[in-house]
Amino acid sequence: ATLTWEYQMGYNSMIFGDNDRLPTGNLLGCAWPDASSILEGESTFDAEIVEVVRDSKELAWNMKVWGDGERKESSEEIYGWMMYSVERIYEEPMILNPTCETGKLADEIKFDSFNNFKVASEVHGSYVVKTTDGKEVASGSMTWEGHWTRTAIGIKTYPGACASGCTVTLTNMVGDAGSKDVTC
Repeated sequence: ATLTWEYQMGYNSMIFGDNDRLPTGNLLGCAWPDASSILEGESTFDAEIVEVVRDSKELAWNMKVWGDGERKESSEEIYGWMMYSVERIYEEPMILNPTCETGKLADEIKFDSFNNFKVASEVHGSYVVKTTDGKEVASGSMTWEGHWTRTAIGIKTYPGACASGCTVTLTNMVGDAGSKDVTC
């Protein structure tokens, strides 16, 4: 095996944590320190969630979980707050890199999308495309793939419908909606 990428947490974790690649390309992970890794002044530190920017290894954000201080003093390896799997939930479905192909019979808006939360199965939703003056030029249903698999979407409109700009809105089954502007 060849190590091609790593992010150092700054402490040893006695049991594997979790690491998932997010739709943004960032990495979401969790870990908890063994007793020997807890620094002075952090005696109540029990676990941590981190999101790391893959390309730069910069910390996007983190959350430390603080306990009662027993982990530092405990002779048992399994003690205090621990987590194995953590999930990231976004505020709205994601529309990535929309493009528009114009044609004589129809224009087509194409983009990749991810639902804003990860589930094991498909997630049903709908789309609406409106011009800048609010005229609806396309609508219908769509389905996101499970497990945050990139979902390619193509929406056809009449030729020139979005020449002055349109807004594409995706809404999932729980009512969360994300929008992106596109011009053909």
